[in-house]
Amino acid sequence: SHDAVEGKPFIVTEWNDCFPNEYRLEGPVLLAAYGSLQDWDGLLQFDHGVDVPGTVRMTNFDINARVDDQPLYQAGALMFRLGYLKASAVTVVVPLSDKAVLDNGMKSNWLFDHPWLPYVAKVVKKFTGKKEEATVDISELEKRHSTADKEIDSSTGEETLKYGEGTLKIDSPRAQGLVGNIGNGQTLGTTGMWVEVTKRSPWAAVFALSLDKAPLDKSKSIILIAEGRAENSGQVFNATRTGLKNPGQPPILMQGVLGVVSIVVDPAMKFKVVPLDESGQEGKPLATVMEHGGLKFAISPSDHTSYYLVSANSKE
Repeated sequence: SHDAVEGKPFIVTEWNDCFPNEYRLEGPVLLAAYGSLQDWDGLLQFDHGVDVPGTVRMTNFDINARVDDQPLYQAGALMFRLGYLKASAVTVVVPLSDKAVLDNGMKSNWLFDHPWLPYVAKVVKKFTGKKEEATVDISELEKRHSTADKEIDSSTGEETLKYGEGTLKIDSPRAQGLVGNIGNGQTLGTTGMWVEVTKRSPWAAVFALSLDKAPLDKSKSIILIAEGRAENSGQVFNATRTGLKNPGQPPILMQGVLGVVSIVVDPAMKFKVVPLDESGQEGKPLATVMEHGGLKFAISPSDHTSYYLVSANSKE
């Protein structure tokens, strides 16, 4: 965000959330969410190899080898490419004079001193030549960052980053869910979705996304993506969990999510929920119940999937 320039297209040509970081699960949706808020033009995750996911051990950068990256990469791509999250209507333009450019390599010390700002509003730089200009007033935007609660709300209201708790919430008409420290047995929710993930999966992700571009409460086809952490078989951390004593080998172990999900859907339609395998083939339908306006169902590691299709199959 420190490199975007006013009036110019912007593509992040390389980003990653590298293995064996134990909190990397949030990466694809975090980038999609705030890339949307910033109205960036493209996000390229580095690096993609040729091996089929699951056939080789996970390595630092190759996202094709990291099976836990795949579902949320697809969720993030859906959000970003289809514009499911709004760009900020507020833009903070940071002036840089010729002197600042020459003294500091076009970097803005002011932006680095306000690291929370790109999580709230769009941020760009402009070059002012010999003219020195004061930075803009951001007092209203500061109200969206609570240092006491360690929480940042975006200017669109669609992203909430609780960095004290370690959670990111996405809440838009067509994409809703949470990622991070959500496996605590508590009921967490958005405007149209509730999840209760057991402590079995302390760091997890659960997202519902419209597949027909309609708002979730009117959609006839919704994909639910739920996943926990993954590691190589035989993987061993060092004592401080800052590196690996043994990187392990395949098969890759991926933790299924155990919990309950409820999604507000159109009550005029009847829905079914089925797990999907890696090829998109439907499994046995799950038991569902309508409760308090939401379609409620349980998800389990025994489903052997991170994908659940929620679809209307007939009129009541």
